Amino acid sequence: MIEIGTKLNATEVIPVAGKYKCIICGLIVDIDQHFIERWSTFFACPICHAWNENWPKWPQDDVWEYLG
Repeated sequence: MIEIGTKLNATEVIPVAGKYKCIICGLIVDIDQHFIERWSTFFACPICHAWNENWPKWPQDDVWEYLG
């Protein structure tokens, strides 16, 4: 089980359904089991685009925080 507050990067497998917060801009997304079945890994933030092709950090840098 994943602990609340665990930080994950945009290339990791999504461990469980729940709420995740972008640690760059604060966007909260609610990822359900259907999403996990379709897209098994995280993604760039749709608001601030943290970790996309223009993001100045490495893919292993944390972008998402598990909220529960």
